[in-house]
Amino acid sequence: WGLGIPTAGLLVLIRNRATLTAVSTKIRYGFLYNGYKDCSFYWELVIVYRKVILAALTVFSAQWDLQVQALVATGFILLSLYMHEQQQPFIRRELNMMEGLAMIVPGATIYFGIFYITGTMADGARMVVFLLIIFINVSFIVLWSIQALRDVRHRLKTKLPWLFSLKFTAVKRILPSAPGSIINSEMGLPDDDIHSDETTSRELFLPSLRGRGKRMLKVTADQKLIEEKL
Repeated sequence: WGLGIPTAGLLVLIRNRATLTAVSTKIRYGFLYNGYKDCSFYWELVIVYRKVILAALTVFSAQWDLQVQALVATGFILLSLYMHEQQQPFIRRELNMMEGLAMIVPGATIYFGIFYITGTMADGARMVVFLLIIFINVSFIVLWSIQALRDVRHRLKTKLPWLFSLKFTAVKRILPSAPGSIINSEMGLPDDDIHSDETTSRELFLPSLRGRGKRMLKVTADQKLIEEKL
């Protein structure tokens, strides 16, 4: 099961490689390659193989010395990290960064764990190594959580733009004379979301709270005009 199912998925993707951008193929097999670059459509299965191989190394090297097991696992993780950095398979830079960190953290944990389990270090040094391992893992969890929240916010902004329109309107009423950078910081948006060198404007749609259809908020580039149309 650990090798057969990923292999079957890889064969399916290779067979349909020419039609991966077609809607019918995305509906059927998109969960296997969505988010990856066109040249890395197979990378989800590479990740599965990596986990299977790492688990196999852990099981079949059980009779080896503990330090040898740790070194073999660390070497395999470093090889996987090198392949990832060379390929950069994800479309989004943030996902490439988090995937790389997801390999660096266990590699560092195993590496420092070797020093911890040797028993040749003083108690104070072992405590420092232990705290370092905890710090590395907790930092990764915090960073991952922040990135996950940003991703959820981005999805909400894309699918429910009227929520951000409401927030912008509220901030604008509280700070009517504030420059765009302040409003952007209140909304958590980059400056170029509202400001532009051109005099063009972007339109945000907001469902009416009173059921009167939709109101269109037109935000000009100089942040001086908000028009409401019933």
